[in-house]
Amino acid sequence: MQVVNVTPDYAALDVFFVRQNETIATAKYRAQNLAFEHSARLTVKSGQYEIVIVHNQEDDTQLLLTRSPMLNIDQNENYIVSVETSTSSPSGYEVVLLH
Repeated sequence: MQVVNVTPDYAALDVFFVRQNETIATAKYRAQNLAFEHSARLTVKSGQYEIVIVHNQEDDTQLLLTRSPMLNIDQNENYIVSVETSTSSPSGYEVVLLH
């Protein structure tokens, strides 16, 4: 799994792969402080995940940029995950999962 930050609006993002019984605080699979135009490689076990993208603000709060619906991830597949601007999303961002 390759996670890419292509959002110039934020210097760094946190990307969480959240299973049904987890929160972002307890999510096992994550890429944190992912800088703009950088990527991270993760190994995520097969299962259903919600992908949650947040930005840590200067006042130590987290800004939720977007979250995906529950997605079926197969650990034997190659994926690219990115957050991109979207005019159709209420937050202005959307998760893009390519495989």
